[in-house]
Amino acid sequence: MPSRRKTALERVEEKFYKHLEDYLESVFAGTEEYDSFNAARETLLDRSHYWRPKLLIGVAKGYGVDDNLTYQTAVLSHLAHTASLILDDLPCMDNAEMRRGKPACHVRYGEANAILASVLQLYPLTLHTIASLPISHRQERRILRTLAAASEELVRGQEEDLFMLGPESTRREIVRNYLKKTGALFGASARIGGILGKAGERACDELSAFGAKIGIAYQITDDLADAFLTEKETGKSVGVDEKRGKPTVLTQSGLEQTLQIRDVLFNQALEHLERVKQKGRSFPLVYELICQIERAHGKALRKIKCAS
Repeated sequence: MPSRRKTALERVEEKFYKHLEDYLESVFAGTEEYDSFNAARETLLDRSHYWRPKLLIGVAKGYGVDDNLTYQTAVLSHLAHTASLILDDLPCMDNAEMRRGKPACHVRYGEANAILASVLQLYPLTLHTIASLPISHRQERRILRTLAAASEELVRGQEEDLFMLGPESTRREIVRNYLKKTGALFGASARIGGILGKAGERACDELSAFGAKIGIAYQITDDLADAFLTEKETGKSVGVDEKRGKPTVLTQSGLEQTLQIRDVLFNQALEHLERVKQKGRSFPLVYELICQIERAHGKALRKIKCAS
């Protein structure tokens, strides 16, 4: 039986991972004796969905940006996301022991080295990556501002998650938190793809809004997986939200409304992308990515349908 032909987005994912391997091999050369560097390298190379890098790549390709520049810039999204996950999993945060099908970074290397690995990804590696990009000073500044704004939102969102959200939180408050914790980096990834393509501020704003809505919809899907799937099925610790008594859209709105909200967010996201398309751009990889994200944690959705 012939093997299934890989989709364009699957080929993009393979190419990104190969680029990531080669890049990390060069920047981490000679650091093997340091556990913090080994932790940073391992967590970056642990297989994942790469939603954010693929989003950046899909948008940049829609603008006809050179492949080498696109893939190197996409590393920035992966650095920021992986660094945030290392911190999220710490015992003082979500206290999660599994991530991407493996023991979490702090379980493998200890809390101190996990924190150092996160700092390494957020600062030296991010700055090194930006400095290596063959882009204009204006593009460099725009990318730095975009990453800084997204990182600030991640911090605000995590603090809200830890100390401010509770059983009395409204659905609106929870969705705003999702915007900070998940939507911000999705939005930044889409925006940076536009910046590489020298898109204007209005188009970049639409791309940011598009990415943010996709990110919130994905977070809602992730909540469903946390509630209905096993650790083996997701590759990460599950039931974390319930153990912490953390409110989610699912706990506050019920299953039927949660699925409706998710669908509305996907439709709103597409409206933002359509406004960019009207300027003559085409984003086939981005549409394929949306389909991938909609199908994410499909087992959870199938379990829900069977139970209803």
